[in-house]
Amino acid sequence: MSVETAADRAVFVDPGDFGVTATYALQGIGSVPLAGLFDEPAADSFGDGAGGGMASASPSFTCRSADLPGAAHADDMLILPPELGGRSFFVRVIRPDGTGMTVLQLEEADAGEAPSGDWGSLGDAVGPTVDFGSLG
Repeated sequence: MSVETAADRAVFVDPGDFGVTATYALQGIGSVPLAGLFDEPAADSFGDGAGGGMASASPSFTCRSADLPGAAHADDMLILPPELGGRSFFVRVIRPDGTGMTVLQLEEADAGEAPSGDWGSLGDAVGPTVDFGSLG
């Protein structure tokens, strides 16, 4: 059971502090801004570059569970903001942690790869938004 409130969790993903605002695109529906923490582990930590090091994990994005659109599912897309290169990722696993936070396991889309299907307009807000200025 979590002891933090929703407002407490919002502080961790606030783009004014630790987080970034990415775009979460739902196939056939549209998109919504999503605040969270992007993590991209090094490919060969503590290694010699020849695969002798620690295995890498996939990139991930941690957000508040309440901020994810209700229709979110694997194979949606997450687009990073320009300050992180604007790269696009497929969401492969959505893993709620039971404390009000969710970790999205990501796989980077190939450069220039256009998602198949109807992704809607990236300006269509279809989910909750958070006013971080109101957190005090």
